[in-house]
Amino acid sequence: MDCKLIGNLRLMQNNRKGNKMKKIILDTDIGIDCDDAAAIGLLLQLEDEGKCFLEGITTSTTREGAVEAVRAIVQYYGKEKEIGRMGEPGIPCDNENTYARALKEHYGCCGNAGDAVEMLRRKLACTEERMTLIAIGPLSNVERLIRSGGDGYSELNGAELLKEKVDCLYIMGGSFKENYSPEGLIDKKELVREWNILQDIGAARYVARECTCPMVFCPYEAGIFVKTKMKTGKNPIWYAMKNFVECTKCGTGSEYEYERESWDPVTCLAALEDFNPYFTLSDRGRVTVSEDGETKFHIDDGGTARFLLVKGNYEKLSQRINSLIRD
Repeated sequence: MDCKLIGNLRLMQNNRKGNKMKKIILDTDIGIDCDDAAAIGLLLQLEDEGKCFLEGITTSTTREGAVEAVRAIVQYYGKEKEIGRMGEPGIPCDNENTYARALKEHYGCCGNAGDAVEMLRRKLACTEERMTLIAIGPLSNVERLIRSGGDGYSELNGAELLKEKVDCLYIMGGSFKENYSPEGLIDKKELVREWNILQDIGAARYVARECTCPMVFCPYEAGIFVKTKMKTGKNPIWYAMKNFVECTKCGTGSEYEYERESWDPVTCLAALEDFNPYFTLSDRGRVTVSEDGETKFHIDDGGTARFLLVKGNYEKLSQRINSLIRD
């Protein structure tokens, strides 16, 4: 039976059972680290299981092949999703391209993609229920959304739209000292200035300060010991991992299987499934980002931000993620 038909039947079955699926939009900087590709596959599989409905995907990068790479993965899973492209100006890391161009050339996917912020505003304005935003790249699109003014879709500005229409913004970003305690599982003397934050520090500082909906930060330490594995096959995720490992010499791989740390899949899973076996949430507070990209958490009962506190169980978490990324 056709994969798309199977997915639609599962969605219909869950709707008949009265299961309420969370509506989500994913913002990804696909094309550098291959865990973005794995995260898309994970969300599409969770959609088939009735855990969510992926309203659309925006690319927080202008690099060549980003939109086509997203489309290649979506179509492999037998689906069609609206894709939004980040507008100019881009950010410096857009010049880095480990696999987006390769997926574009290998799979030959094409199609139109509108402006990411226009798509985000339209989706949020038109929804009757709150959505969840998941950002697994630099926060450039989210900053532009918050700064946006009213338009034909809504008189609300971006900050007001977030407050009214978004239940939570999950952010793969940052690193927090509470995860580096002497008793903790992570033994490092210095905090990591996390990559997504560093690529657009200005956007990260603005979003942390001005975001009007609840935020959950999924930090570097939440995914560093969780491994996504992909066997050689036809899935574009495998091809993304292959090209990433061969280009960067990061992760591990062979002719038969590739493996990479799982920051982005962990973030997506935390947004949709019970993460109590692996993480707890910090107290409520505020996150600040320094001029050099260091993230700090400040307890504040009136704050809107929390972050994942690491508990462990990395092997079981890895198994769950890998069960959701099919060959």
